[in-house]
Amino acid sequence: MFAVADSDEWSDRTFSGRFESTLVSPTYGYLSGMSKITIKFITHYRQVDLQTGKVLVSFTAGTPQVVKSHTADVISQQQSIDAPVPAGATNAHVRFRYTGGDNESFWVVDRFQLYAS
Repeated sequence: MFAVADSDEWSDRTFSGRFESTLVSPTYGYLSGMSKITIKFITHYRQVDLQTGKVLVSFTAGTPQVVKSHTADVISQQQSIDAPVPAGATNAHVRFRYTGGDNESFWVVDRFQLYAS
């Protein structure tokens, strides 16, 4: 399965404001004693105008922190992002947050994996 956030297709319909989409992973709960997580996924991202594509991580219900921001096209590429696990953290959520406007573009996320070490 893969996920697509497409503000261009959205703008072909009646709308108000900007397109916003957030994909949230299930809880990964085996972080006790781990020092980092590695997030892997394949992405196809088209950068247009003011749109944004961000990967965020929150540990043990904390505030989501940006670990990657896309600012240019990334075409069918494997991404690997390391994030340090804060002391005392026991679980994590990963978020893929996309915002776009009228006739901007899209973001596809596929083959999401999360590892702790």
